[in-house]
Amino acid sequence: GSVKSGLTESERIQLAADLLVDPDLARIKESKDKYQGIKPFRSMREAWRVLTGRDEVVFGRRTLSESRMVEATASDYPKTLGDSITRHMLRLYRGYPDYWRKAVNVKPLSDFRTQRPIQFGTFANLAIVAEDAAYAAFTKPTEREETYAPQKRGNTFSLSREMILNDDLRALRAIGPSIARAAFRTLNQFVFSTLIGNKGGGGINTDVLANGGVIYAAARANIGTAALDHDSLRDSRIRMMKQNDEDTNETLGLGVSQKPRLWVPIALGPKASVHGQSEKKPGSANNAINDNFQAAEVYPVPYLGGDPNNWYLQAAPEELESIELGFVEGEEEPVILIQDSPTEGESFTKDRTTYKVRFEFGGGITNPRGLDGSIVA
Repeated sequence: GSVKSGLTESERIQLAADLLVDPDLARIKESKDKYQGIKPFRSMREAWRVLTGRDEVVFGRRTLSESRMVEATASDYPKTLGDSITRHMLRLYRGYPDYWRKAVNVKPLSDFRTQRPIQFGTFANLAIVAEDAAYAAFTKPTEREETYAPQKRGNTFSLSREMILNDDLRALRAIGPSIARAAFRTLNQFVFSTLIGNKGGGGINTDVLANGGVIYAAARANIGTAALDHDSLRDSRIRMMKQNDEDTNETLGLGVSQKPRLWVPIALGPKASVHGQSEKKPGSANNAINDNFQAAEVYPVPYLGGDPNNWYLQAAPEELESIELGFVEGEEEPVILIQDSPTEGESFTKDRTTYKVRFEFGGGITNPRGLDGSIVA
């Protein structure tokens, strides 16, 4: 292809490396203009030759007489490919459906210290003030505090001398998609394990809140045991609407102004759509109106603890925060990093460059009133 004008040599090299790792960039609508006219590297060896100025694939300094300039340009190879792998990974990661975001309220975190999200009750109704009388102060609302601590997650991967010599493009191009899937799965499993009360790994609805109780409890009137059908979905919605404020005991009316989320296992997806999206009541002999019609957003997800029958209703996070998810330094996507000195460490001892994938987040339940679980008996 033609040489694209207006770019520096290093920018053209980076774009050529991007196309080596992710050839689809030249074809998809969002990026094809950016890569138009860029000639991609044909192989990992070609990229090595361009970036290092030499044919021999050597990690580290071969001899004392080798120029420091060549050593420096050799270090550009892992960085350039690392940047391309990162772009590939992020393009695919951002293309996945963001189920998790529909279940949480996101908060940027500055560090790894334990977080203490406080939920406040509400003020009572405004009092009548008599003529020439003082205004009474509001009664201070109840404060509820749950806790969670963010954690660092990640793994390493490597590009070896053998991969370059063998020109193993299939392995190179599989790295980004594999990381994207792993990160997406990790985040979603965490969020939905929190939602079903199994963040601690003890089983569904075993996580303990600050008051010593579990998330879904008869005392809170946010649990059912019936399999998903028209009546059980209606009953779940009613239980959620009737949730009371702990200070005023006034009904919160959750799910009236904004549609709640209906989280179901994949196998229950068709049934949830029938009962939640049909205008007429399913199975009714007289063609009755379906009072669940479009009353909830239906989301079949594969992260509900493996139980094929349990299902959950959640108030929209904009209406009532029930789960907080915090990202350290506000970084909501996984990052790929390379060691500071690419010619030392395993580059020297094992002829490979090692990268690490890092993802830092944490979260927890903040207000269980926005959750209703049907733990099917």
